Amino acid sequence: TASDPIVFTITRSVTTTTAITINLTWTGTATLTTDYTLTAGNGTLAANGSTITLAAGVTSATITLTPVDDSAVEGTENVTLTLAAGSGYTVGALGAATGTIADNDTLPTLSISSASTTEGNGGKKTVSLTVTLSAVSTSVVTVAYATADLTALASEDYVATSGTLTFAPGQTSQTISVQVNGDRTLEADEIFQVTLSAPSSATIALGTGFITILNDDRALMAATTSLESTEQTSLRVEEATPLLMAAVELWASSGVAMGSVGKAITLTVADLPDGILALTSDTAIILDLDAAGYGWFVDATPLDSSEYVKTESGLAARPNSDAYGRMDLLTVLAHEVGHALGYEHTESGLMSEYLTGGARKLDVSASDDTVVDIPIEMAFSGAGRKRIHWMDDLFA
Repeated sequence: TASDPIVFTITRSVTTTTAITINLTWTGTATLTTDYTLTAGNGTLAANGSTITLAAGVTSATITLTPVDDSAVEGTENVTLTLAAGSGYTVGALGAATGTIADNDTLPTLSISSASTTEGNGGKKTVSLTVTLSAVSTSVVTVAYATADLTALASEDYVATSGTLTFAPGQTSQTISVQVNGDRTLEADEIFQVTLSAPSSATIALGTGFITILNDDRALMAATTSLESTEQTSLRVEEATPLLMAAVELWASSGVAMGSVGKAITLTVADLPDGILALTSDTAIILDLDAAGYGWFVDATPLDSSEYVKTESGLAARPNSDAYGRMDLLTVLAHEVGHALGYEHTESGLMSEYLTGGARKLDVSASDDTVVDIPIEMAFSGAGRKRIHWMDDLFA
């Protein structure tokens, strides 16, 4: 540091009655002005340190090398002063000397982030973790990384990955990319880790990152991508709560034993990815903010389907109704309550994993008081299939 300088002493003998200019050469891993500065005592030093002049009668002079104190981690550096040949003198036996500059800055530290992602229904999805260097380094920094199983398995859930990250001088951030395998298997959320090891020119502060694979096989998806270009109004939990109560009532009135499920259900609204309308984990239902871009039809009279007409495929919203082109929140909530009760996806009906804008998948009375008899097929996990009809008197 600046408080610990290096002093070189240059001495002449024989003729001292005249001035003398001595040529100097500086070598080593340290650099003048960047890593150190020079000052002279009892002599005149050139600005670039290439010469020093001793006046008549002066037998010795000093050159003080003062290290530049900075925050860069540079490691140990050295400086060698050599007396070069010149006019009016010869270089003695001790014509060179070396000084060492020890870095007082600690090595930067490496930290890795964590991430989560929905797995998707097939193919591979790339997840990235960020590895950060705590400070700029003038040296190249490297660190190895490798994935490791926890509850997620490399043979099934993700692609095992390993390698080495290299930070060039000045770089402070790099990414590790890992591929997650999508499937349609109903399973719990899973997790695996990415671990840093064997750093060079750095130490590890946070060496393990975790990737959580969020199971979305209970996710209700929009059947097609929304073509809406205008921003939809974000759903609020208080708007959805009355329809949740109606969905629970429909299930209970259909003869299904609700137990404590109905009262245990909680609602959350979030910005869900990839066309997901809703997700259910145990009894926690998460609804997308804007119904994957379609916007929600929040039915003020959920037990009256006058906004819909019967078609061959079910109930379709009338073109002049508020339900037209929008996702029916009642259908979505009834679907998610089904998941909370333990039902899985089916190929059609209420528990189908896809919903079309403007569709309603419930047995409800039409506006002309005739009963629309649409069977709702559901499947219990490991218990076969079961057909359920909503009780007609709910819609009287």
